[in-house]
Amino acid sequence: MLFRFRAYECTYALMCLWWGGFGAAWARCADSRPDAPPDPTTLLTAYESTLAPYERMKGTWTNKDYDWKSGETPRWQGVTHEWTVCRDGDRARLFSRETGDKSASQTPFEDVVQRGERWLSVYPDGSVLSKLEVSPDDFPERLGMAPCCPCYGIIFQVWIPEFLRSSKLSVEEDTLEGNEVYVLRGVSKDVEVSLWLDPSLDYAARRIRFDKHGSPSQSRQFDVKRFQERDGAFVVAEATAVYVTGAQPVLSPAVVQKVVDGKRIEVKDQPARDEKGNVIFAPERRFLREIELVSLDFDPEFSDADFKISQSIANGTAVHVQDASHLDYVWEDGEIVPAPDATALAAARDARFHAGSGSRLFWLVLLNAVLLLAVCGGILYRWRASTRFR
Repeated sequence: MLFRFRAYECTYALMCLWWGGFGAAWARCADSRPDAPPDPTTLLTAYESTLAPYERMKGTWTNKDYDWKSGETPRWQGVTHEWTVCRDGDRARLFSRETGDKSASQTPFEDVVQRGERWLSVYPDGSVLSKLEVSPDDFPERLGMAPCCPCYGIIFQVWIPEFLRSSKLSVEEDTLEGNEVYVLRGVSKDVEVSLWLDPSLDYAARRIRFDKHGSPSQSRQFDVKRFQERDGAFVVAEATAVYVTGAQPVLSPAVVQKVVDGKRIEVKDQPARDEKGNVIFAPERRFLREIELVSLDFDPEFSDADFKISQSIANGTAVHVQDASHLDYVWEDGEIVPAPDATALAAARDARFHAGSGSRLFWLVLLNAVLLLAVCGGILYRWRASTRFR
């Protein structure tokens, strides 16, 4: 087989030499055997290198969201969101505010996180959220709240390099808007993440896609419309993102009682059904997001204040602790502390008006009683002594 293959090559080379000369024949023969796609791990390493500058950065992006019903033109919601993301290794801070005529609030959203140690969020309505035990997985989840997160390697709150390294990888060649790219795809269970990597951009991703199969299905596709070169790196200047959630059952607010193992239990969040008993499904949901870079600094000057909540949180503000939602916590002098027990506070207030054995009044009354008894005892002793010698 090897001999036949070489004979074919030689025959083809002689024909090329006959028609166009030896040099042209060699070039055409080389072009007729394209190189195989790079190894998936090599491509992943190249992609990770494009994310390295974002490990220390301060960037600002804006995004506009559009409702996009099937068969209709996307309709802008009338609000522009501005996001500023500060990151210094394992700590980060997100700051977002709304602008536009339809803005619901001028109060910003803030979130600070340090990998494996802490995170705290303050929402425009004044809600404060946190956790007692923060895991390393919380870090990409918090950073992924910003719509610009695919720029620095997160989609649908999934850290892309980490997901790909733990998934089954494959590579194929493709062309995207006239650009030759390699499609690096990772599959793990029902989740699939794909990158369209451009060698001419040092393997930056022109497209990032997230697909979750099942019910409901979900997809997120991030497409870069324009790149800029910053400090030797190709960064996303403009992009669009399309979010699609498949049809899913509508949940009924009614509570259904069922008998399980001889015991009657209440079951919530059951699918709603029509008059014929068929499950009612909500239609597919889709919306479009436009993202634009405002500023980006890969060498910012940070202080500890840059990674703290800038808003003032009043003492006594309730804090929703996600991993201890059954307990009450409040904000007190910059710390999250257990809320005082209402029953204990009521007892303490009641004790102010019912003097106990430890009060000053009790000891004063007791002292007066002792003195009175002493005086009475003395008078009685003298009286008995005087009557004895009569």
